[in-house]
Amino acid sequence: MLFLGSARLRQARADLLWSSRTLQQTTITASSSCIQDFQELYDLESAILDTSVNRTYVICPNKLYEVGYLDSFFHNLRQNQAGGPPLPLRSNMTIRCGDDGSIANLCFITGGHLQVDGTAMRGIDDTAIENVLLEGFVFINANKYSFWATKRGSVTFRDCEWRDFTNTHDALIMLDYYDVDNPDEELVVTFENCRFHENRYFGYGSRTALIVGNSEQNRLVVQGTIFKNNNMTWNNTSPESTTHLIESLGPTILEENCFLSNSVVGSTVVVYGNEFRSTRIYSAGSAGQECAFASVYESYDQFKSRSPLCVAATKEICDLDVGLEVPMDDNATIVRRYVPFAIGAMDYDLAKDSDLVFEGGCTKGPKLNKEDGMDAQNNVDDVCKEYGGCFISHTTPGEQVLYRFGHYDTNEDADGLVYVDIIVRMASAQPKLVQLDLLYEAENDTADSWIFETGGGGFSTYEEYTWEKLPLRGYEPVHSLVVTFLDGMVNFCMIRASYSVIEVDLGSERTSSPTNTSQTGNLQIVASEPSLSMSDTIPPRTQDLLSSGA
Repeated sequence: MLFLGSARLRQARADLLWSSRTLQQTTITASSSCIQDFQELYDLESAILDTSVNRTYVICPNKLYEVGYLDSFFHNLRQNQAGGPPLPLRSNMTIRCGDDGSIANLCFITGGHLQVDGTAMRGIDDTAIENVLLEGFVFINANKYSFWATKRGSVTFRDCEWRDFTNTHDALIMLDYYDVDNPDEELVVTFENCRFHENRYFGYGSRTALIVGNSEQNRLVVQGTIFKNNNMTWNNTSPESTTHLIESLGPTILEENCFLSNSVVGSTVVVYGNEFRSTRIYSAGSAGQECAFASVYESYDQFKSRSPLCVAATKEICDLDVGLEVPMDDNATIVRRYVPFAIGAMDYDLAKDSDLVFEGGCTKGPKLNKEDGMDAQNNVDDVCKEYGGCFISHTTPGEQVLYRFGHYDTNEDADGLVYVDIIVRMASAQPKLVQLDLLYEAENDTADSWIFETGGGGFSTYEEYTWEKLPLRGYEPVHSLVVTFLDGMVNFCMIRASYSVIEVDLGSERTSSPTNTSQTGNLQIVASEPSLSMSDTIPPRTQDLLSSGA
């Protein structure tokens, strides 16, 4: 095995370039931990000159991945917006959520124009996407496509889910390969043990199916998959929009699938002028105006007269597990960042603002409104500018922000702890007290607390304050950090976390224990005693903040 961690990437690239013969016999794992930003995939793939090598990339579990929107040419991400690039596909890639690729690992991919890219639109000029596997992802509400492919090859989605696509202007799944000069080539896309549910038709101008095979050179295989509560009649005001769940011009093979309580105008499945095979299918509550299950148009005359060959579903019961809900949103195990990370202070998950007066005038931060957002101003500090256009300002005593974060590190000590350093960047005109609290998510209790005093050099004179060797439980993947402004009148622009550098005692298996004091400039920072109850450690309003979803 060749592991590509951030510290080893340079050497790994050299190794890759050293021997293409070795490459063909080597499976590459993207990281000794996991990938938490899809841009890392592009960076790692830039070193791959020979795509015949099998590469396995592990995406960090328990995380929400926001995909950004593309420019008018569909080439680059728009500037000054949140969200990362789509997942890039190249031959012989396996991309999985967590080590085992299970949907239970909770990798949510949401938003954007395009979530999985099998095209050349963004500069990946390979002519094929052969032997690609994606495992364990939940896709949510892309604006145009969740998956779009225009190249020959084979792509398999296993144990994946598509749900809550309510604003999709094209199709969830677009199989769009066509090469008139090579009619024997094809794109084969397979769905194994997947789920499509709670999706609906956007309206006039959208594609009229969830899955579209756009030429005879696109082969669709669906196995062990559930379609439930998809509404393709919603907002369908055009009599010409005969909607379906699956619409294909290419060969279509369905095996052991369940269709439950869907709504379509035409039929659940329609195939035009090509092979259709259907075995062990259960369908209930999905009939439209055409055939009860599948419509097959074998000729243009059939299509013109709207007289298809009808293929019935053959099973009387669905014996697949139809329990579809994978927890999200307020579930405590979902995070948007993993150690190491560096984010703007405005990228918080929860906030408590103690007044309804909107101060600061900055409107670029998330959740920034009079009801639940923090007051903020535009950044002027050069370092702060790197983390966004706004910083938290006009703080009053007792106001708080909470940041959820995960870790995916196996370097635990003998007590099962992983240590991180937390750095915050703040400014104030006078010395002010700030409290940081680490919370264990699974038990919703306080792990440790730290109170420090800012330098007081001025509202634009930022200093960084470090909480060293913060202990995380190795068996809990998610923790929360609460920042409480005890005195108020503190500006806060950035927070970052990294794994601590632990000095190893050669005479013991134990690493050094976390310190309770640290020195930042001339400021002595003293931590409060750990293992106190939440009410003793955090101001009372934190209880409200936590009960609102943390």
